[in-house]
Amino acid sequence: MSLAEHRSAGPQLTTGAPVGLVLVRWLEQQRDALVEADRQTRDGDKHGVHDLRVSLRKLRSALATFRPFVDRSVTEPLRDELRWAGGELGGARDHEVVDERLHALLLAERERLLVGPVRPEGPDVSAVSVLDETAEEDRPSEAAVVADTLDSERYARLLVALDVLVAQPPLTPRAEEPARKQATKRVHRDLARLLARAEHTTAEMDEPARVESLHEVRKAAKRLRYAAEAARPVTGKRVRRVGKTAKQLQKVLGEHHDTWMTREVLASNAARSDERGDSSFTIGRLHGLEQARAEHLERRAQVVLTTLTNLADRDG
Repeated sequence: MSLAEHRSAGPQLTTGAPVGLVLVRWLEQQRDALVEADRQTRDGDKHGVHDLRVSLRKLRSALATFRPFVDRSVTEPLRDELRWAGGELGGARDHEVVDERLHALLLAERERLLVGPVRPEGPDVSAVSVLDETAEEDRPSEAAVVADTLDSERYARLLVALDVLVAQPPLTPRAEEPARKQATKRVHRDLARLLARAEHTTAEMDEPARVESLHEVRKAAKRLRYAAEAARPVTGKRVRRVGKTAKQLQKVLGEHHDTWMTREVLASNAARSDERGDSSFTIGRLHGLEQARAEHLERRAQVVLTTLTNLADRDG
C-alpha cells in the first residue's frame, strides 16, 4: 500500500506503513497543537507561550530527524522560520525563569541570612528587581514581545506555510520505505549524535564553555526525545525507553542551564550591590547554593548519559 493509500485509510499507524506517514501524522499533530497554543496565548493563558514554543521545537526537530524523507529545499527555510519564532518567544522567558528561581531561593532562606535589601514582599514582586531595582528598566515585557511576534506578518506567513506543509508534504521517494525500520534508524542516529556531543564536554573546559557545551547536549536530548515520541507508534520498547531517558537528561540539563543564568544575574547584582555600599552576603550565599546545585546536576546528567550509552551499545 502506498503512502497516499495509507493516509486515506485512517488515523491508525502500523509498523508496515511508510515512514513518510509517521512524519506527516506527527507534523499534523504538532501543527494542531501549535494552533491551540496560539489561541490560548492570545486568550491570556499563562501556559500558552510555553506550549507554543514546544510545538515550534517539535516541528523543527522532526524536519531535521526525518531529513532523508523530505525535500530540504522546502523544509530548511521553514525550519529557519520556526527557529526565529521560537527565539522571539523565548527571549523574554529567560528572565522569568531566573526571577522564579531567585524568588524560591530567597523565600527558602532563614530570616537571619537575609542581609541587605533582598526581601521580596510577596509572590508577585520580582526577585530580580528586589536585588537590583535597575534590572527591570531595559527589559521589554514578555507580553509585549509575545504580542508583537504573534501579530507580525512573518508569523502569519509561518502559519500558512505549516498548513501547506501538512496538506502537501514535500516527501521524497524514500518516504515510501517501511516505517519501523527507518524510524528506528533515525532515532538511533539522533542518539549517536547526542552521545558525540556529550563526548566533547570535558572537565578541562572553563565554566562558560562547559555550560554552553552542556546546553548543546540538552538540545540534542530534546531532538532525540521528540524523535522517539514521533516514532513511538511504529517502534518497540527500546525506542520508548530511549525517549524517556532523553527526557530525563533534557530536564536535568535544563535546570543546570537555569542555575547558570541565575548565577550570572547574582554575580552582576553583587557587583552593583558593592558599588552602592550594600551588603552582598546573601547574594553570594545564593550564588554558592546555585553552584552546588549545578555540580549535583552535572553528576546526575552523567548517570543518565551512561544509561543512554548502554542503550546505544545494545543496539550497536
